[in-house]
Amino acid sequence: MDKSKNFIEDINEQTKTIINQIKKETETYEKDEINIFKSGLEKEIDSYYEGELNDLRLQAQTNISQNKLSSKRKLLKIRSDLANKIFNETEQRLLTFTSSEEYRSHLKNKLQKHEVDYQDGFFEVKGIDVGLFSELLKELGLTNEIKIGNIKLGGFRFISLVDHIEIDETLDTHLLEQEAWFMDHSGFIL
Repeated sequence: MDKSKNFIEDINEQTKTIINQIKKETETYEKDEINIFKSGLEKEIDSYYEGELNDLRLQAQTNISQNKLSSKRKLLKIRSDLANKIFNETEQRLLTFTSSEEYRSHLKNKLQKHEVDYQDGFFEVKGIDVGLFSELLKELGLTNEIKIGNIKLGGFRFISLVDHIEIDETLDTHLLEQEAWFMDHSGFIL
């Protein structure tokens, strides 16, 4: 019986050892699987967070771009409104100027400024200035033809087809030049 008892004890010992070994292997396997699962889950979470962060960055950039564009539109409107106001007021002042005695002196000075033989061409003025301009030409001993031109504010244009020249001393052109200069140099740049 001792042998059988020893044999059973041996088998029980070996069984316990095998069971303990299986338990340890199972625990190790479970820990490894759990660690692999946790690691995969952490990577997925990190990837999700990165995707969400990228979406938020993109949305923020889009909002910034839209706000900049909106601000530029508003500034352009303000710039345009201000420039229009300035040049509308200037246009009104020029129209008032063309009704003054100083306008006559202005036209005469502009006529005398150019060293051109005026005999080979004609003048264009606005309709209301034809009488005044005729008087000025007579004072200067000129007999050129005077035509009504597409001139809104005042001044004159001299055209000589013989000499191939055009002199533009219209207030319209000078105002347009000043407006262009103003837009380029006013600091209203966006």
